[in-house]
Amino acid sequence: MGRCLRLHGHPDHRGAGRGQPRQHHLRPDPESFRQWYFKVSCVEPAPEQELLVASTTFSDADCSEDGYGPSYSDIPLGNCASSTTGGQTEQSVCLADGSAVHTFTFDDSSCTNWYSITRRRANNACVGTVSRSTGVTQWSRSSCPAGGATGGPPPAAFPDTETPELALEYGCSNPLCTDNCEARTAYRLGYCQNKPTAGASQTQSLMRYCTSDSWNFGSLEYSGTACEANTARGGYFVRSRGQQSCDGSGGYVSCPTSVAPVASGTVDSSVSAPFLANVQYSALSCSADSFFGVYLYTLDTCLSSSQYTPAGNTVTRTSYNNAGCTGGVVNTETITAEQCVAATIAPALSQQYRAPSASLGGFVLPSAADQPDSSSSSSSTGEVSHSSSSSSTADEESSSSSSSR
Repeated sequence: MGRCLRLHGHPDHRGAGRGQPRQHHLRPDPESFRQWYFKVSCVEPAPEQELLVASTTFSDADCSEDGYGPSYSDIPLGNCASSTTGGQTEQSVCLADGSAVHTFTFDDSSCTNWYSITRRRANNACVGTVSRSTGVTQWSRSSCPAGGATGGPPPAAFPDTETPELALEYGCSNPLCTDNCEARTAYRLGYCQNKPTAGASQTQSLMRYCTSDSWNFGSLEYSGTACEANTARGGYFVRSRGQQSCDGSGGYVSCPTSVAPVASGTVDSSVSAPFLANVQYSALSCSADSFFGVYLYTLDTCLSSSQYTPAGNTVTRTSYNNAGCTGGVVNTETITAEQCVAATIAPALSQQYRAPSASLGGFVLPSAADQPDSSSSSSSTGEVSHSSSSSSTADEESSSSSSSR
């Protein structure tokens, strides 16, 4: 962000008509402070501006009212720096025509192996983004350096059309994903990336997938470095059918549909069956046609500082003091599988645990073959029960589909 600040103040003359004296308050007291207008501006030293992206925030959809800014990016274009979005490093470049800023996220220290690209429109286009915390749309304009600096050529191109190797995350200017939707992040499918871990006590890896019918998008985490199937520890999948998969915060993910996803980046819908599944639904009943997403946990395995143990239709979650499931037990919870309860993770409205040991068996992701018939065995249907449900935060030990979301 910009490091110099200029504050300009002037009295409000809008209410002064002809014959009315204009009052000038050099030191307004709190009661008369509202009579003053203030504008904040920031100007970086010219040498620094040459490699920084400028952004100004507005309160209106036309980006016409007085804005806040400009503010400047912290990292100069082309620099390889520590990631602020969950990866190990990141690097931003401007396109030669100044129309967009592309930020690449890498899983190594030298900005060599990228796994996602985030695109931000520049050239002073007015762009709306929905705040996930408030649901309010924020409007902004961004621009590449006036001198034409780009930071070098981009490591890869952001796709203008669907490609087999990438899943696209879209952002819209309203929560229901009906206005000004555009692809803002591209994720590499089938790329085994190193995954940073807290304390670096063990090496992990992660790979993003689409199901072979392009109906679901997500990722699996692995305990080793090679993304081997027998080392999978958990994951997260969401429905990925375009705008009908809107997350309620102006975003959705789309797997390739006009082309077949790359083979290394596809999994079968049954990939979720061996795991304990916390299934999320967008309706108050846990019906297959309202499936929203699912968190997956490995059973009988230490996951950071907790472990899930199945027994028929119940699962016991044991939490420990320290990572590695050591230091003594903090809490023990009993989770009843196949019970539809109120969701504990936004934006879902209901949730249901499914366990391989329970009567219905493990959860199978919805597929194209299930549509539009909602009688699939992937989920039972029932109204939300308001009985006690597990209060554990299901995403503590699972990876989200959008590390950039």
